[in-house]
Amino acid sequence: MTTKSTIATNEVQIRQLITEQQRAICTKDVEQIMSHYATEVIIFDVKPPFQTQGKDAWSQVW
Repeated sequence: MTTKSTIATNEVQIRQLITEQQRAICTKDVEQIMSHYATEVIIFDVKPPFQTQGKDAWSQVW
């Protein structure tokens, strides 16, 4: 695979992920939203709690 085709493939995948996440957020589909997060994710926010650790804890925020 050439560099150009790899970049094109990556762009398609990223655009698809954004579309899926947008749809999931609009329909409040928490399961779909969380499907792309790692189990051990750490999320930082500007409001309390400023840090959330773990996929399960972050899904409670939704």
